[in-house]
Amino acid sequence: MFKSILTIALTGTCVALLTTGCSSPKTQYVDSDSSRLIANVDEINIQDFARAADEMVQSIIENCISTGSLKGTNGEKPILAISRIVNNTSTQFDTDLLVKRIRTELLRTGKVLTTTTLNLGVSEDPLAKEAMLMEEALAEDQAPLVHNYTLSGKIIEVTTRTSNLRQSTYEFHLTLSDRRGLNVWEEIKNITKQGKKPSVGF
Repeated sequence: MFKSILTIALTGTCVALLTTGCSSPKTQYVDSDSSRLIANVDEINIQDFARAADEMVQSIIENCISTGSLKGTNGEKPILAISRIVNNTSTQFDTDLLVKRIRTELLRTGKVLTTTTLNLGVSEDPLAKEAMLMEEALAEDQAPLVHNYTLSGKIIEVTTRTSNLRQSTYEFHLTLSDRRGLNVWEEIKNITKQGKKPSVGF
């Protein structure tokens, strides 16, 4: 009798241990603006893109849009196209993490139009580009759609290490140019992060 009870108890304990050991770690949602988000010294995190984009957008609004210095064609809203955004860091990522945030916020101002067909490289929206080319072909007297401004830039990483501390600075360089290639706005945003050096694998 005692052996049977002991066997049942041990079996239950083993099952509990196996279940606990094989269960997935608990996952929970956190606010995207929360200070609890994971931050890494050796790579750019989502909150870094958010901070850089927000500050860049505010600078464009204050220095270009609010002042009315951005002009469109024939009194229309200015059209902004995206040129080359170079990732010159040790981490591979899609630069749209930065560019899309900027485009979205500029579009919300109601003062600027962004394009999905005139950007550098492959058209972001091939169907829209096909429709645009067809419309231009049918309307012989209609001038082809062109952008008024282009946004270009580079993201640069600078790392520094001491005996027990490491630091990474990510520089976001953005430039807004008119069709003559003249800069109408330029900004640099630095994000610096520090972390202690791990005892192994550094």
